[in-house]
Amino acid sequence: MSINEALPNEQLKRARHEMAWTQTELAEKVGTTFETVSRWERGIKAPSAYYRRKLCDVFGKTAAELGLLVESDIVPVSGP
Repeated sequence: MSINEALPNEQLKRARHEMAWTQTELAEKVGTTFETVSRWERGIKAPSAYYRRKLCDVFGKTAAELGLLVESDIVPVSGP
């Protein structure tokens, strides 16, 4: 994905703002750097499964609520 195609993750950013945390504070809570949090919020990079779980735990929200689901995570539902 190029920077031109990146879609910002407003849900993750909003959740961080609701907690009144800086990117640095969130990074410390999940064990990464503020640069990585910034990339997640700007949509340049998606968190790995490990960090998605940590983000869900820190915020007490689901991956869907934080805008962390990627197309490969969506399992098609088959009909009867």
